[in-house]
Amino acid sequence: MLINMNRLSVLLCSVGFVIISIASIKYANTLPPAERKLVLYFTSFIQFLIVIGAYYYVPNKIKDFFLVQNSNGYHSLSLRLLRFFICIVSLLAALIIVFSFTSFINIIQIDIYALIWLFLYQLILISFVEEVVFRGLIFGSLPKHSLQTIIVSSTLFSLYHWNNGLSTLPYYFSIGILLAVFRHFGFPLYAVILWHALFNVTILSLFPFVEFRFGSLAYYIVVPVAFVCLSALSGWILVSNNRK
Repeated sequence: MLINMNRLSVLLCSVGFVIISIASIKYANTLPPAERKLVLYFTSFIQFLIVIGAYYYVPNKIKDFFLVQNSNGYHSLSLRLLRFFICIVSLLAALIIVFSFTSFINIIQIDIYALIWLFLYQLILISFVEEVVFRGLIFGSLPKHSLQTIIVSSTLFSLYHWNNGLSTLPYYFSIGILLAVFRHFGFPLYAVILWHALFNVTILSLFPFVEFRFGSLAYYIVVPVAFVCLSALSGWILVSNNRK
């Protein structure tokens, strides 16, 4: 897997970003709740500024990757509709998979203003940052259209969530696989960011009202397998469309 020096420097900087983020979040988790929340917001904001700044310093070939949607530059209406359909269906399928392994134990109570704030926070400071780093910088720094690129970006994405516990790493790895498959087949970065944000908001809004139906171990083993299968199905549909 050949990588030129410009791409290697971007990749190494992205790995450094992941390590520093892990350390920052680990430190925040040692603080009292109020201080922890403040540090996490501050960390997210700094990450956002770093990602915005990084865009102006990466090589043009990687910068162009942020905007590319299709390797041949052709965007038929049918292809756009297919991508939109896959985004919607895969999001619903992922949520169905998640909540199939949980059961509601409390009445759902959601503050609409808190929900709007959560969505904006997840969209701008979480999903935007993570997708630009893992499916933008890292994905663009590695050879395109390769299995290694999908695996490396997904592995780093899962390690980025190290502080959530070792048992959750396969879960985040499988989510990374699904989102990397979208990018591999030319989905625009903004579509992946929006998918990520909507998924996070739904999970974070409803999880306080549920418990694991079959235990957390079963959840963090079976759900990742189901997500990988969903990724394979999405990829198969897109490959079949490309062959037409």
